[in-house]
Amino acid sequence: MKRVLAWLIPMLLVLLILGGLLYLRGRAPEPQVSIGQPQAVEEARRPRGFAKPKEPSEEDKAKTNSSALAAALDSGNISDCEKIIYDDVLKQQCYDNLNYASALKSGDEEHCLQLIDESLKSQCLNRSHYESAISLSDDRLCEKISDEALKNLCLDQVSALLADEADSADACSGISSDIVRTNCEDNFYMEDSVKNLDADGCGNLSADYLREQCQTTVIQNLKVIEESKKAAQEAQISRTPQEVLALCDSLSGLRSESCKNSIYPELAFDEKDLSYCDKISDPILIEECKKEQGDRIDQYYMRQASNSGDLSACDSIQNAELKALCLSL
Repeated sequence: MKRVLAWLIPMLLVLLILGGLLYLRGRAPEPQVSIGQPQAVEEARRPRGFAKPKEPSEEDKAKTNSSALAAALDSGNISDCEKIIYDDVLKQQCYDNLNYASALKSGDEEHCLQLIDESLKSQCLNRSHYESAISLSDDRLCEKISDEALKNLCLDQVSALLADEADSADACSGISSDIVRTNCEDNFYMEDSVKNLDADGCGNLSADYLREQCQTTVIQNLKVIEESKKAAQEAQISRTPQEVLALCDSLSGLRSESCKNSIYPELAFDEKDLSYCDKISDPILIEECKKEQGDRIDQYYMRQASNSGDLSACDSIQNAELKALCLSL
């Protein structure tokens, strides 16, 4: 019995292996393909279970690109433009828009030079030159602008800035543009002459109409001031400052304003109230009023304390050093 089992077991193993091979061969037979059908051959050879990737529709591509563009513009991150994968033109527009925005924000024209669209590049460079010219008050940068309208606007703006900053005609000498330099000098001479009531200074203006306008303004202002002073002087005869102030209200325009400006300092001292100075229309006169009348009021309280021996008057003195001196009496 043992001898039978010895040869029977190997025989059964061989039969099992042969049966398995025949079964597998029957499960995957070689496809029969006729000649002239390469597509069928390819389909027959393609591994089963792997489907061909589905190509997105044009609508899906457009939605993907649109979402990527919106996200890039929202983040302001130029690298996000890379997510636009189905439209190279749209991707470049994304790059151009973000580089343009960066150029305007930073003032760095290098961002403009990275633009592909020539029209947008020119517009970007013009805007960059304009912003730099205004920021630095440098009219030479205006000359780099190719758009004539923007160049002229740039020159006008720089001219206005330089004129405001110029404290003398010599301060305008460094301006390269003849037009801007002349405008700067004219603005200075006009403002200086009117402010100082200097009719002779009007002769420095470059044009006849400007000289005439300047001289007329100076003469009118001189006349108004003289009339106001005269009215104020006449009003002060046997009248209190408050009565004079009421009389000023009966005048008109600049005469009334000048009259009040001349009486507010007296009211400030008379009533020991520097808030009257703030009612003056000229900021320079306000500061002068506060300083002069403040000193007068401090001296008044100093005399009060000294004459009466009552040091409580020292508490009304605004100047710290003078108050300390008063309290030491």
